This record gives sequence, C-alpha cells and structure tokens, in this order.
Amino acid sequence: MQFVDCVILDVQTAQYKPLLIILSVMYLIIGSKVAGFQFDEIHQVFPRSSHYLLDRSNYFNDLFENFVGMSFGMTLL
Repeated sequence: MQFVDCVILDVQTAQYKPLLIILSVMYLIIGSKVAGFQFDEIHQVFPRSSHYLLDRSNYFNDLFENFVGMSFGMTLL
C-alpha cells in the first residue's frame, strides 16, 4: 500500500495516463515479490535511472513485457 500512497501524494503523477500509473505500480509490487527488487533499490535507484527496464538479463522484465502486451496490447519499449 505504500506505493499507492506515494502515487496519490505525488502531484507529478497527474501528468501520466492512469493505465501507465497502474502498470508502474504493478511492476514495482510484483517485482519486489518475484524478481527480488529490494525496497531501498526501488526507492533510491529506480527514480534516477531507467536502465533496469532495459536489462534483458532480468527474466522479470521479459515476463512483465509479455504480460502487458498480451493483456493490454501495449509495448513497454
């Protein structure tokens, strides 16, 4: 729930489409449970760099990209 609280409190999130916000929160929550993203990594590294999204050695990125493509007809990159 802390991710959702942060999204609601951050006024800059209003500039994004709601679906993208939902997918971003899903990526963080599922990634923290399945892919082993640590909360300090999410807090400190993710906001400053997008290289983790391009990391093809991380199986979670491929899995999430396929999920988004099949479920929503969108591509992440």
